[in-house]
Amino acid sequence: MKQIIATMSGTSCDGLDILYCEIEGNYTNTKLNRHLFESLPYEGELPEKLKLLTSGEAKVGDIARANVYLAQIQAEMINRFIERNNLTNLDLIVSHGQTVFHDTSEKEGKFFPKCTLQIGDGDYIACITGIPVLSDLRMKDMAVGGQGAPVVVYTDYILFSSQEESVGLQNIGGIGNISIIGKNSDPDEIMAFDTGPGNILINKACEHYLGLAYDKNGEYSRKGTVIPKLLEYLWQIEEDYFKTPPPKSTGREIRYNDGYFQNIVNFAKDFDYKIEDILKTVVEFTAQTMVRSYREYAYEPDTLIISGGGSKNTTLIESLEHNLIHSQLKIMDESINDAKEAIAFAIMGNEYLNDHFANIKSATGAVRSVQMGKLSIPD
Repeated sequence: MKQIIATMSGTSCDGLDILYCEIEGNYTNTKLNRHLFESLPYEGELPEKLKLLTSGEAKVGDIARANVYLAQIQAEMINRFIERNNLTNLDLIVSHGQTVFHDTSEKEGKFFPKCTLQIGDGDYIACITGIPVLSDLRMKDMAVGGQGAPVVVYTDYILFSSQEESVGLQNIGGIGNISIIGKNSDPDEIMAFDTGPGNILINKACEHYLGLAYDKNGEYSRKGTVIPKLLEYLWQIEEDYFKTPPPKSTGREIRYNDGYFQNIVNFAKDFDYKIEDILKTVVEFTAQTMVRSYREYAYEPDTLIISGGGSKNTTLIESLEHNLIHSQLKIMDESINDAKEAIAFAIMGNEYLNDHFANIKSATGAVRSVQMGKLSIPD
């Protein structure tokens, strides 16, 4: 049995998810025996500083310093987590880090390769915690032609594939991503890609119009009515990404940034729209990008399981249900939901320890299967 800690800092930049997981076996024989999970907020100005780093306009010196500073902060948070839970004999820490840049678009010229960058240096975390650290989890897949995303697909297959029905796993974090696993399918038959915005545009609308971080339980957007003209405009500015076939991935730093959202603000200010109607329209648009993506590039699965923070926005869930025709929608079990991405990274680390691949070629576009991550050994 392997004892692994996994950490995740998402597009909201507001804190660190920390998971302790006991895992037996690997690949299709993987068994999660026990896990502990905490979501810990960052203190002070760190969330806002990280958001600036993901803006796509940060200076290289700022990123280099943040790479070290964030590693120090996360290592201290991990040490406190270990102490609080009396954990011993840990085999590995798997650190996803904070994505500050991820661009897989096709650009001309040798100086514009597909690339990704997550900060929070693994060597620092290893030295401060005294535990081996697996980090930089996406780059190996990119080195063999993949997009380095989505990476949770492997875990979706391990935990949720079925012999009786097709299953879709729609994660709604800042970005939406889908894994569709056919009935009794092999890993390389999975279809998976980023569907577009998850919570990110909803959150930005709440911040801009209400001064709130997010629409808790969808209570503000529930009061609104969809604005057809605004919905049509949202599809216009999203058209280029939507029409790009998988494999594809996206993010805040290259697409759903302040400039993207300002287009929405500029359009809406020419009309006397109510705030709740704008929010409702953004929610409806977000739901439509997911469901239309299934129909355009895959199919509606028999069962669609929703996870991530967006699963708690009841207005968004209602919009998804309204747009679905075939799928039965379910919310992921609460014991796994909040921890799902961290569990995925723990399983990735377990595969590394077992000398086994952890990427899904059909999802990322990689030409071959590879072990994911770089190992840092404490001195």
